[in-house]
Amino acid sequence: MNNSEQLVTIGIACYNSARFLGEALQSALAQTHRNIEVLLYNDGSSDDSLAVFRSFDDPRLVLIDVGRNSGVATARQVIKTLARGEFLVWHDADDLFHPRRIEILLDAALQSGADLVIDNTRMMDEAGTILPGGRRVPDSVTSDPHFTRIFERNAMLPHPLIRRRCFTRIDYDPLLTTSEDYDYWLRCSQAGFTFQRVDQALIDYRLTAGSLSSDPAKGRAALTHIYAKFELTELQRLYRQRGFAEEVIHYMTCLQNIYRQSYAAALKSASFPWPRENEADRDFYLGTLSLLCDNLAAAEKHLRQHLEQVQQSPAGLNNLGVLLQRQGKDGGPHWHRALDLFPQYLDARANLNGTETLTLTQLPPQRHR
Repeated sequence: MNNSEQLVTIGIACYNSARFLGEALQSALAQTHRNIEVLLYNDGSSDDSLAVFRSFDDPRLVLIDVGRNSGVATARQVIKTLARGEFLVWHDADDLFHPRRIEILLDAALQSGADLVIDNTRMMDEAGTILPGGRRVPDSVTSDPHFTRIFERNAMLPHPLIRRRCFTRIDYDPLLTTSEDYDYWLRCSQAGFTFQRVDQALIDYRLTAGSLSSDPAKGRAALTHIYAKFELTELQRLYRQRGFAEEVIHYMTCLQNIYRQSYAAALKSASFPWPRENEADRDFYLGTLSLLCDNLAAAEKHLRQHLEQVQQSPAGLNNLGVLLQRQGKDGGPHWHRALDLFPQYLDARANLNGTETLTLTQLPPQRHR
């Protein structure tokens, strides 16, 4: 079978997505790889999403219509169960695929044998204007075929192309209403499936008002639920089995302890040698964790050292502002500077509104731009 004969399923979970759904469907149907099926799961929409769907006349479109909102994890589980394709890719109802996206990802998967193939992302605003910067899975993650280092932070955007032997084995967690994809990729990595990055930006990810105002507490609760599935000692063993240096394991252990709210243990892990990487500045973590453990002198020392090394660090500026506020000084200038660097920075905005909020992990370079 040649590449053009491979059936690829494009899955779309739709909930009140009428505003952008037409553009999303058009970009799916316009793929140069023509052998596709597009499964749209209407998750109890109360707007005109169904009318938008029915305005298209293409036999490759299939509707899965349910009467009530069941959540994106359930939608993905149903779609992947019904998918006929040898490969499956998710398409959010407000994003745009570049015309050759499926063709390029599929060629890479078939040539390499990888189970999940991901590309790079351009960001756009609600009007479709492309924004500066973008998202790319970092080299520190892609150097390992299992992308093991996503256990340190979610570096996966956009949705990858997934091979059938993977998506039929790993299920979505219906208890998750956010971060369900991150949970899925972690379990794919743990199970030994292989990943690959195609270094081209083939999707435009739309930043909408809803996505910018996501609930941080809800996200933290989801991470707590996700990481409870993985014993820390098992993750350390997995890293060693896959050949990672102890410095990387110390860094991963610190982050995992932060996610598990074990801050004293995280501070201990930060005292050991770490990898020399831009987004793993140990001073940021020593300062932030010292602040959490009420050692203000050590916190100020390390946060200022962090900002000497990474001057445009929104998280460093935010946390130093919190420290200064605790010392009876004005943290406002630091929070305003953080917002200049990262206009959608919810933590800095919360601090300016009088709600003390620390950022517990260093923001990756350019992620916020």
